[in-house]
Amino acid sequence: MFRRQRVRPMQARSGWCGWRIAVLFAAVLQGTAALAAAPGFRVVELGAGSPVDVNSSGTVVGITGTTMSPQPWIVAAGVRSALPLPAGATYAMVTRVSAAGVAVGHVAGKPLVWLPGPGGYTTQPIPLPAPFTGCAPSAVNDGPTGPRVLMNCGYLGFLANPVNLYFSASTPFLYSAADGLVDLATRYALPIAVAAPDMTASGRILASTGAILEPDGTVTPAPSPRIAGYWQGWSATRLNEEGEMIAVVSLATSDGHGEIARYTPGVGWFVIETFIGATYPYSADGISEAGDALSSQYGGHMLTTADGERLPLDALLLDPGYVLTTAPGGAMADDGRIVTVARNPAGTWTAVRLDPGTPVILVRDLFFVA
Repeated sequence: MFRRQRVRPMQARSGWCGWRIAVLFAAVLQGTAALAAAPGFRVVELGAGSPVDVNSSGTVVGITGTTMSPQPWIVAAGVRSALPLPAGATYAMVTRVSAAGVAVGHVAGKPLVWLPGPGGYTTQPIPLPAPFTGCAPSAVNDGPTGPRVLMNCGYLGFLANPVNLYFSASTPFLYSAADGLVDLATRYALPIAVAAPDMTASGRILASTGAILEPDGTVTPAPSPRIAGYWQGWSATRLNEEGEMIAVVSLATSDGHGEIARYTPGVGWFVIETFIGATYPYSADGISEAGDALSSQYGGHMLTTADGERLPLDALLLDPGYVLTTAPGGAMADDGRIVTVARNPAGTWTAVRLDPGTPVILVRDLFFVA
């Protein structure tokens, strides 16, 4: 973990102007500046399309095509290939990938799993729990007897499309070949049916309320709001093994302001960004096992380090000439890898994976004395 305070990024690359080096060196000698380090990222191009998820081995799943006809793909061990479609299907949406490379998704709300094998990937349907009309897999991990798939199921709303499913209300289920479909609202005696957006490798399940459904059947209560009354509602999106989570918060304001915030057990809430209603797109995209958080808003992506530094992701790229998309979204693996879309030096938009690399130099504000 890096410890930093009130710093601004300056990339550790060749190409600094000589006068900048001289000023920096002189300032450091006079005690007027201090250096620190932040994570730097190497850019790996993945080809056309939109990446959706990434694991700590660098396996990435994503889609090409359109909202009405998504075509799923996977990059594993550096090789990109199309994920096969179920019999009779002309499209499919992939949503997550496990540490072992098992992918999950759906065809218009009919859930499925892609299993890796010697001859490539094969599809396996997941039964749809009655009486619901659709399920959206939100996470997958690798259990001792096979993959365990976390899904949110409900009645498909009229706004649903092949990429984004909308339910009038949802109930979380956990599926495995050994145990079948497990209704989590019943198992954990949840007072209301809530969405479950994430699950860790050990099986800790995040409810959108911030409660954690533990593998032993107990429930870790949701954290208290940062400011009672001011936080009118919030939706947790991602969780790590330490119980840290990232969430989107609605504030009690007349203009619909909100916050993106990270919760750390024993520490409390840390506000990452404040957003202005629906004026600008925003998203809380991921949290690593180290506690670094990925979010996007106001035309850019932000990495918030475990010790509270808010850093523009574009400034942390170690490969020159790349510009990240300003559209919200992206994903982060347990080890801090990130996937998003970028324009490469040739001007072509491409899916990219950002791998942690050589730290970036950060320089505190310089003060000059006449």
